Amino acid sequence: NVHEVISPRSFEEIYQVIRGVGKSVNQFEKSEKLIHKMKERLETIVAKASILDHSPSIYVEIDLPRCTIGKQSFITEALLVSGAHNRFEDVNRRSFQASKEVIVARDPDVILAYTVTASSIRQRLGWDGIKAIRESRVIDDLEWSLLSHGNHRLLEGMEQLQARILDMMET
Repeated sequence: NVHEVISPRSFEEIYQVIRGVGKSVNQFEKSEKLIHKMKERLETIVAKASILDHSPSIYVEIDLPRCTIGKQSFITEALLVSGAHNRFEDVNRRSFQASKEVIVARDPDVILAYTVTASSIRQRLGWDGIKAIRESRVIDDLEWSLLSHGNHRLLEGMEQLQARILDMMET
């Protein structure tokens, strides 16, 4: 059997992929159980997000130089469910390269870096005025693969990110 898998843009599309793969390998019931467990974990994440006073903005740097995500990425939905919001959620693309000036002007509360260290981000010229830099809210040690693939492991990445956000926003 051949099953074509789309690159998902939302949780609903992730569920569709899991169902499609489950059906094509005669494991539909297992795929439905997995989706059910994912939805339960998602409910827990939503409940924890409700304790935040406000939804912090996050600039997600997925690659160099300054590649980030836009509205069409499932990561944007994952951030929202986790209690934060993508600082570039208004850009109607999956990913794109943002200019230094625009990132500084958008002044994110938190920076999530997939491929560079917090130290290297703090050293970027002109970035010392960004709130995330001033308040030491740069995350560079999460396993990036958990937040970059539209599959069941995304929930683990969301739980880890949410724990960090909750901790950062308390202080």
